[in-house]
Amino acid sequence: MVFSSAVFVFGFMPLLLFLYFLAEPKYRNYILLIFSLIFYGWGGVNYLLLMLAVVMSDYVFAIAIAQIKTQKIRKLFVVFSVVVNLGVLGYYKYTNFFIENINHNVRYHMPAFSGYNCTIQEKTFCRTIVTVSNGHIKI
Repeated sequence: MVFSSAVFVFGFMPLLLFLYFLAEPKYRNYILLIFSLIFYGWGGVNYLLLMLAVVMSDYVFAIAIAQIKTQKIRKLFVVFSVVVNLGVLGYYKYTNFFIENINHNVRYHMPAFSGYNCTIQEKTFCRTIVTVSNGHIKI
C-alpha cells in the first residue's frame, strides 16, 4: 500500500483516524500498532515476523530500561538496543549492496539477497528507547 494510493487515502487512513479518536486514550497505541502491522503486512507478510520481533525486542528493552535504577546500566541497555536495531537495519538494507559489490569486484556470482528498508521504524524505535531511558515515558 502506497501513501498516495486511493486505498490508503480513502480507506485505510480514515478508518485509522476514526478508530483512533473513538478509542479511549489508553487503547490508542494498540490501535496504531495493529494498523501499522496491517500497513506493513499489506505489501507482503515476508517481513512481518521480523517487524514483530524488532518491536517486541524494543518493548522488552524499554521495560528493562524503565526498571533499572543505575544510570550506567541504563545507558548500557540503551546502547545495546540501538546496536540491535541498527544491526537489523544494516543487515536487511545493506547485505544486497555488499554482495553485489563483492560479486562485481571478485567476479564470483553468489545469489543476492533482497534488502528490506525499515529506516523509519528503526529510527522511531531508537527514539522511543532513548525517551524511555530519559524517564519521559513511564511504562
